[in-house]
Amino acid sequence: MRLNHRCLSVLAAVAICACGGSRQISPQSSLDTPQTHYGRGMLAFQEGDLWTAQAQFERAQGPDDDFPGSYAGAALVASAQGEFFRARQSISQALHRDSEFVDAHIALGRVVAAEGQSKGRDTAAWLQEATRSFRRASRLSPERADADFYLAQAQAQAGETDIAMASYQRVIARNRGGFVSRAMAEAERLQIIQRAAPGTQLGAGIAVQHTITHAELAVLLLEEMKLEELVRQRRVPDSQGAFRPPTAVSGKPSTTMASEMTVGIGSTWARPWLQRALELGLPGLEVAPDGTLGAAEIVSRTKFACVVEGILSLLTSADDLPTRYVAL
Repeated sequence: MRLNHRCLSVLAAVAICACGGSRQISPQSSLDTPQTHYGRGMLAFQEGDLWTAQAQFERAQGPDDDFPGSYAGAALVASAQGEFFRARQSISQALHRDSEFVDAHIALGRVVAAEGQSKGRDTAAWLQEATRSFRRASRLSPERADADFYLAQAQAQAGETDIAMASYQRVIARNRGGFVSRAMAEAERLQIIQRAAPGTQLGAGIAVQHTITHAELAVLLLEEMKLEELVRQRRVPDSQGAFRPPTAVSGKPSTTMASEMTVGIGSTWARPWLQRALELGLPGLEVAPDGTLGAAEIVSRTKFACVVEGILSLLTSADDLPTRYVAL
């Protein structure tokens, strides 16, 4: 039976995929190596530039499809994007090419930790799985500090601050390499958290994060700071010129206001906390002019300063606080 041109094209495409699917790229320089592009990709990933990182990992695969680093790097990018299934697939490909590739075991530990937190898995379970990967990396290459560093990060994220401090100290004791200064900074941050002694599990969990979203800030204020109770205790009776939040008259938002809040908040895990923060009338955590709240947006220093100012206004009834020192 004669096959038409279209069928031949499909079969050819299948054959290419079965043989690896990627066309090798000839190096254009002695420095144009998978290791060079992989190193640059890891640096970009550390800086939060996922686009450049992914491009470099793909370029690392060009000259050598069997280089495991390109797959380990791609796994980290996928994990950062919340695509954990794809991340685990990439790790599997890296380990299939080299079961003793240290970076792949470290990347797997990082993926497991990120997935566990993102999906709300049992902390002990994901920490145990991540620890196995980091320990495996340490056995394969005892002189490397990054396995202990990322193990410490996972332990801190799991709330095991004392154990995390010990892991950071192992990195610092090496006294060489770029991870020493990072470990010192993280250890100092953990000490500050321990001295602050967050009173709730939510507060402790948020404290170890490097960034915080609007949703997390609302939860932190209401659960850790007990802002709602503080406002109720310190609010003075209504008087001429006194600050009055949206709920001051009836104790609850109007139907129109509640509807606007609902639309602004959208669908988020922190919806009850965000709605209560809006009802309190907290400046800095209000619906934007475009009708959105941006619950998943990272809180900037400017935004945080605005929120703190708003808290002071709420607790002192000093509604002129935002403009009190403008002309000075």
